[in-house]
Amino acid sequence: MDYLEYIQNQVSRGKWSFSSKEMADILGIPPKDKLTTLRRRGRIISPARGFHVIVPEEYIHSGRLPVERYIDQLMNYFSLPYYVGLLTAASYYGSSHQSPLSFQVVTSRDKRNIRIANNRILFYRKKNAAVIPVTKRKTATGYFNVSTPEATFLDLVEFHRQVGGLGHVGLVVSEMVEQLSPRAFREIAHHYTNAVVQRGAYLLELLDQRRCCEVLDVYFRDHRPIYTYLNPSGKKDRTNRHPRWKLFINETIDVEQ
Repeated sequence: MDYLEYIQNQVSRGKWSFSSKEMADILGIPPKDKLTTLRRRGRIISPARGFHVIVPEEYIHSGRLPVERYIDQLMNYFSLPYYVGLLTAASYYGSSHQSPLSFQVVTSRDKRNIRIANNRILFYRKKNAAVIPVTKRKTATGYFNVSTPEATFLDLVEFHRQVGGLGHVGLVVSEMVEQLSPRAFREIAHHYTNAVVQRGAYLLELLDQRRCCEVLDVYFRDHRPIYTYLNPSGKKDRTNRHPRWKLFINETIDVEQ
């Protein structure tokens, strides 16, 4: 079997990715030169050292292979829990505030961002990523993990500085409010700090999500939040208090588009 037959054999078995070691085990020779040839011909991309993705014919000349096709296999190769989150996940739930060239992934360890085939894979570290609720989304090559709408919302609040600020989070969520479940907030709020849930509750109130807010009212009866700033990076102004969510409102947020 030569290296082209190896690629064809992988595809015939429904496998669109492979490691250098797997290829070497089958061919019996170090595959470095063969991999270089395949990359030059546009037949594979290599988003990580030793990990390679087969490019379908229809994408060879486009220069851009959707990350959805291989993100699950890539994270399995890293042996890390993960989910597609933040603005990328929000785009699956109806938000249009996301660059199609950036693909945001949440995982439990620091990972260097990847730039490959006109895509950027941006990694965000979250220690408890393995317990955050996800759904499975189908692609042509299998499935990948996506945070639930409620987890997506709270993650956006938690990482608000990295995604454009709380005002931008409000605009993003305004396009996906119909996906939010009050019951789900009750089940996942404990995975986040009180401060994150307080800020999220305030945004939900601005978005007139009364049932979600009522659920969080009940949640805070047992979790006893203390006053914190709406924008932790903003001015330390305590004159404007929001008693319901125990927030110092130090930023004006407009959720109207």
